[in-house]
Amino acid sequence: MSRARQLADLLDSGGDVHVTHLDNTSEYVKPSSEPITYISGLQGALDNTAATDIHAFKAGSDNDLIWEHGDNLTLQDGNNQDSYLSVITGSTDQSYSVDSNGNLICTF
Repeated sequence: MSRARQLADLLDSGGDVHVTHLDNTSEYVKPSSEPITYISGLQGALDNTAATDIHAFKAGSDNDLIWEHGDNLTLQDGNNQDSYLSVITGSTDQSYSVDSNGNLICTF
């Protein structure tokens, strides 16, 4: 069997991977005893207390990471040049930090 055919067998008609065709994972089934409110980060969305927010990142003068957020960010300058290195659409209950290993951490 060709590699292309083997790959095609992994996907359904919508292009999603069939979990049953993978040998290193299993489908997560939430136990009925676990209310969705216990899943970290979703409570604000369920309560409608979190709103959409724009999170943007750029390098400072010392090459430090600067995180800015809000609904009034200017994403491009007057010459249509991007003002930020990366822009993420998220929520108002998100915050970002850099850990001691230099990893960007998103907290809800």
